[in-house]
Amino acid sequence: MEPRYFAGEIVFVNPRLPISRGAFVVAQISKGQEAGPRAYVKRFVSQDAKRLRLEQYNPKKVLDFSISAVVAIHRIVMSGENR
Repeated sequence: MEPRYFAGEIVFVNPRLPISRGAFVVAQISKGQEAGPRAYVKRFVSQDAKRLRLEQYNPKKVLDFSISAVVAIHRIVMSGENR
């Protein structure tokens, strides 16, 4: 998600906050039988009964995930501090 978030940067989430369009999130996506879900830091686009859509900056594109593969999705909070 560079230039918004950098590799190795720590983010904090609040699992109780609602997620709205444009919010930055951590989404855990199951990849089938492999060990553990993968975590993605992306911008929330939309979600319906079948698909989760997330946007990334680099390279710019929208990613689609089957809702059955979504383990969890949480809103990122307390970000934007200066380095």
